[in-house]
Amino acid sequence: MNNTLEKIKFLEAATDDFANSYNSIDKIRSVYQNNNEYWNETSLDSGLPAFILFYSELNRINSTEKYDELIYRYMTELTKHLNKGITSMSIWNGITSAAIPLLSQKNKLVYAHFIDQINEFIINNVDNSLQTLFSNIHNKNVRMQDYDVISGISGIMRYLLEFKDNPKVDKVIKRILRYFIELSTIKKENGIEIPNWYISIENQFLDSDRALFKRGSFNLGLSHGIAGPMAAMALAVKYGYFSSEINQAISRIINWYSEWKVDLTNGGITWPRRISFEESGEKSLSKTNKVKRYESWCYGEPGIGRALWLGAASINDLKTKKIIEEMFKNYPNKTHDISLNNLAICHGFTGLLLILDRMYKDTALRNIGIARKNLIEYLIKCIEEDKFTNEREDLPKLLTGKMGVLLVVITLLRNENIYWDFSLLIN
Repeated sequence: MNNTLEKIKFLEAATDDFANSYNSIDKIRSVYQNNNEYWNETSLDSGLPAFILFYSELNRINSTEKYDELIYRYMTELTKHLNKGITSMSIWNGITSAAIPLLSQKNKLVYAHFIDQINEFIINNVDNSLQTLFSNIHNKNVRMQDYDVISGISGIMRYLLEFKDNPKVDKVIKRILRYFIELSTIKKENGIEIPNWYISIENQFLDSDRALFKRGSFNLGLSHGIAGPMAAMALAVKYGYFSSEINQAISRIINWYSEWKVDLTNGGITWPRRISFEESGEKSLSKTNKVKRYESWCYGEPGIGRALWLGAASINDLKTKKIIEEMFKNYPNKTHDISLNNLAICHGFTGLLLILDRMYKDTALRNIGIARKNLIEYLIKCIEEDKFTNEREDLPKLLTGKMGVLLVVITLLRNENIYWDFSLLIN
């Protein structure tokens, strides 16, 4: 395939074939069951919202009755599930995820009432959640799912920014920002600085983490770390929520990341994924914390770098902006120099592509544009040769599977906007 039109036709055929393979909910559930994968009805990664988003975007690209029918069918099933009751508000696994596919221009009109109902649910329930979150800070009981992008309040607030003109939503956003300001505070105890986003050993997510971080840890990733609240605050500033306290909160987090920046021997910079309580107290990484280049959205330098760039831009921190732009300018233009072995959005090449796309649109830096173009070409080749590295990656998932790869590549190749990447807090 030598020209863009041929590539678009190939990708349209590939995405259409993929869509036809999963044109019934029973078929999808069967695939998940056969692969021992968890099917979550309300997940934006592996549930009905993922498929509604996928079909809605394909319908926008190439409108057909087939996609209209599938969207309606899956929306009907999703509504039935939501009517049974749901407690989570998260942007990737809760009720908020059900609204993300409906924010395209066409769906916004058709499903306006449905969106309003979801927003009312969040408005009516977020105060109770925030009381718990504030309490967790004061009791040193913070959990990463309190504040993170995937399950926590960072993702929820980013969604609410789309409805900031609603006075009730505006009030909720301001209360969440108060929480972020409190979360970003760094206190001293016995001469040791302890950021409020400290995660105790009891609140480590995995047993292996409890074994590794016996006195707790601090998470630096964009998906589950303090980069999420920083990006959320930065984007809130962009939407008009500015105060000296927000400015100071963003600045505190940027300064904290600057303390943990690692200069790589072969050029470039990165950050550790997590640091232990002991490392934080000593302000030095242990010899066992081996930090390597990792070009993913979730825990790598592109995700962290994008969050830092957004934060720096929001408070006019030109020095940090320049550092991050240089990092992206010097990113490998050849895919074989990239350490990733996965194609998906979360921890693979497609997540890197989404971030390069946003960085290029914001900076117009030539080197970033070249890296973006080369990565699109590489992913097209991988799709053509079916180079999905394992069965799990080949599954119909948006964040962690083939569905997200196909959707991102065809949309960017057509030079169209990806509105839903705001769910990753990169836009």
